[in-house]
Amino acid sequence: MKVLILGGGFMQINAIRRSKAKGLTVIVADYLPDAPGKKLADFAEMVSTFDIEGNIEIARKYGIDGVFTIGTDQPVLTAAKVAEAFGLPRMISSETALWATNKKYMKEVFVNNDIPSSRYLMVKKEDLKDKTDLYKRLSALNFPIVVKPIDSQGQRGVFKIYSLEDDVVSFMNQTFAFTWADEIIVEEFCHGDEITVSAWVEDLIPYILMITDRPLLNVEPHLGIPDGHVFPSIYTFSHYEKIKEVVEKIVKAFNIFSGPIYIQMIVNGNNLEVVEVACRIGGGHEEELIPLVSGIDIVDIFIEKSIGRSVDICKIKNYDLLSNNKYAMVKFIVGKPGKVKEVRSLDQVKKMPGVVNAGFYKPDIKEIRPLVDSTCRLGYLLVEGRNRKDLERKVIEAYKKVEIIDGSGENMVCFM
Repeated sequence: MKVLILGGGFMQINAIRRSKAKGLTVIVADYLPDAPGKKLADFAEMVSTFDIEGNIEIARKYGIDGVFTIGTDQPVLTAAKVAEAFGLPRMISSETALWATNKKYMKEVFVNNDIPSSRYLMVKKEDLKDKTDLYKRLSALNFPIVVKPIDSQGQRGVFKIYSLEDDVVSFMNQTFAFTWADEIIVEEFCHGDEITVSAWVEDLIPYILMITDRPLLNVEPHLGIPDGHVFPSIYTFSHYEKIKEVVEKIVKAFNIFSGPIYIQMIVNGNNLEVVEVACRIGGGHEEELIPLVSGIDIVDIFIEKSIGRSVDICKIKNYDLLSNNKYAMVKFIVGKPGKVKEVRSLDQVKKMPGVVNAGFYKPDIKEIRPLVDSTCRLGYLLVEGRNRKDLERKVIEAYKKVEIIDGSGENMVCFM
């Protein structure tokens, strides 16, 4: 059987390897010639994961039996479109995929189905020409506000604006540089703590596998960048029923029939606000974190479903998050901007107590860029502990051993 995997970045590596281990012929589509997943694939194509028609041609060329992506938003729509074009196995429709990858349609679904979310408005590029009218519209929102592309992820092109005295038009022009669309979204900033919910849906019924805290690094005027994912969330027990109710409402509203979902929420006291919904496994190494804490091999289930094989999900149905006593964290590696002389091996870090895995996204990196979005992160640690205090200690100890050296012999890793 042949499977087309959309994207050849670090987040797809695990799925590519797992697919090949199953005896599948893997075709990887990615517009980057040096995407690491291409080296592992049986065939590689220089086509963007956004290019629906281009990937339909690849599917026709190879006569594929399945198509999917892992950890990235926009290719979810491409995968659904390609699957529909050839009658291939799919867990969601292209309509659902559009709602879950385009923030304009996503917000409309929220509003039409009473899903708690921040107030918003849409701004077209031509609207920037009339500053008076634009500012009048923006003044209807409560500040601070957040400006986002409607079709991007990883905090790219996202800005937090405190008042109309800021250079709003300049920020918006920068946001437009990160979108293919002719409009962007502006929404009220949600105050509170950010959490993520990972679940599997089967027959429109969601089974929550993991709720994590999502600590953020302050990089204003850009929006906060996730520093990691901590399991379990401090809100797991106190807010579980409310979270479950919102997740069920989301699954019904978006008509998510089957597959993984990943939801970002803000907790403010007893209130929940939904930031975004994605019909995919999370892109922050959830493909490793979920099996570690739940014992459920979500990647294996996802691959099997993507090629039309029947899957026994009894383990998912019988899983009880509230009885889970595991503690684990994905901790992202970030560094100070500058030229890199040496990226030192993580072999010794991987041998430290509690460290399950670790990796650099680009071991041969020559320069660290300023930290403005998630694409600037350098790698990650996956660590487990006996309890929260033990987990925090092991994460700190392991992180302090990570070394990226500059020309002066100084460690460029930021200890945040």
